[in-house]
Amino acid sequence: MRFFIFILSMVVFVSCRQATAEVEVAEVASQVAEDFPTLPKLIRIHKFTKAKMVGWGPFNGLHEQMTALQEVFTREALVLKLEEVEAACRDFESAPFPVVFDRPAVRSRAKVVRTFIQKTQADLHYREDFAPDLIQVVRSYNALVRQLNQVGQEETPDDLPF
Repeated sequence: MRFFIFILSMVVFVSCRQATAEVEVAEVASQVAEDFPTLPKLIRIHKFTKAKMVGWGPFNGLHEQMTALQEVFTREALVLKLEEVEAACRDFESAPFPVVFDRPAVRSRAKVVRTFIQKTQADLHYREDFAPDLIQVVRSYNALVRQLNQVGQEETPDDLPF
């Protein structure tokens, strides 16, 4: 009988302990979400630009990482995600561009994206306010996509000498 009472009291104790832990986790998650900045939405890539980007893996990798950056809501996850985004941006800059998009306006915007990524990483490292620079990362990426859309919309001859 004592054994039965002991087991019953342990089950009640453990269930009460788990309920309070779940409440604390939910409170912390809501507090983190409130402190994290709201990022601008990513600009859509137009269909005529997508048709010219077929097989351009480095840009697709950068685009996937930037999309995943929108879903990060903790400082620690942001540090890890920014490392992945920076690696994707480095790959994008160093890879050969398709002839249509190989222009200084596109390349310079890619460098600006990487610059703001590094600035945000420095803010996180030194525990400064990272929100303005993180928002600027998304804005600079949107400027890159805008430029790609503009270049993709322009008609280019198929017999370029390059």
